[in-house]
Amino acid sequence: MSKGLQFSFLAPSKPKREAIGEHACEVCGGRASFGYGVSYLRNVEGRWRCHSHRISETQAKGEAA
Repeated sequence: MSKGLQFSFLAPSKPKREAIGEHACEVCGGRASFGYGVSYLRNVEGRWRCHSHRISETQAKGEAA
């Protein structure tokens, strides 16, 4: 009996990391996922931090003032 059809060619491929864009944490230099003051529409790089060094909402609001 057949276990079912397998269509591996239909599986989505993983995006390449270069296509997404990598940023370094401004504190430790690690891989950063949290951007502050970033605007791709205005071509503003902003600041980037990793999970361990991310800024809380209250800290971010205090820095903006």
